Amino acid sequence: MTIERPVEKVLEFIDDPENLAKCAPMVERVVEVGRSGRRLGNSFRVIYRVLGMPFIEEFRVIGFEPPRRHTPHRRFQIWQTFHGCATGTVTWTLEAEGNETYASLDAAYQLMGGVFGRALDSVLVERAVQKDVGQMLENMKRQLARQTMSRIESAALV
Repeated sequence: MTIERPVEKVLEFIDDPENLAKCAPMVERVVEVGRSGRRLGNSFRVIYRVLGMPFIEEFRVIGFEPPRRHTPHRRFQIWQTFHGCATGTVTWTLEAEGNETYASLDAAYQLMGGVFGRALDSVLVERAVQKDVGQMLENMKRQLARQTMSRIESAALV
């Protein structure tokens, strides 16, 4: 998804887990945010619903790759793990193109519950999660556009 904001602004937005509650339709709230002073080790808990069932997942940032210093192409990646009713990984990729950013989110997970969990996942959960990820990126794009408009309006009032 292309977002009409500089990559640093999109990265700043993603770095704040509270923004998940504003963007991800299934997320009810984010609690227990722990910051390490750097990205690595940051953690937070997400309370969300999938198909009406509540889940609590704990996320932890396990990797961050900033762009190399001597390259015109700026690409950031953030890796997170999560565990709770499901376990898995999330990879955020942000690629700069001038004042625009291409953002993508890749997730791999496995529901707990053995055969029942895999059956439920293949029938219902996987589609709901894919739809939610697409909607979350769309909502993130809108939130960042609103921030831009608010700044422009504030500057016009001064």
